[in-house]
Amino acid sequence: MGKAADNEALKLSAMFYNNVAVGAIVAGVVIPAVGFYQHHETFISFIEQTPPLELQFLLPAIVGLLAANLARARAHTMAWSALRERIQRARLEY
Repeated sequence: MGKAADNEALKLSAMFYNNVAVGAIVAGVVIPAVGFYQHHETFISFIEQTPPLELQFLLPAIVGLLAANLARARAHTMAWSALRERIQRARLEY
């Protein structure tokens, strides 16, 4: 492939991994927000009364945020490894 085609392939890969990371972050924020909206009365009573920790409404938020961060980190790592590979290949070809 020519240099222009390599650059376009690199742009497409970067755009793909960026979109995956954005989707993971949005899912990690939207899912807990919807969970909070559905159970906001429980959350408010939890804060006012401070009962024992109820993980039924906190656990999905925590898991969603952790999963989103892991997916973002994985997409970031994959994008950087693809970029390094393309740079090394370009150095060898030219």
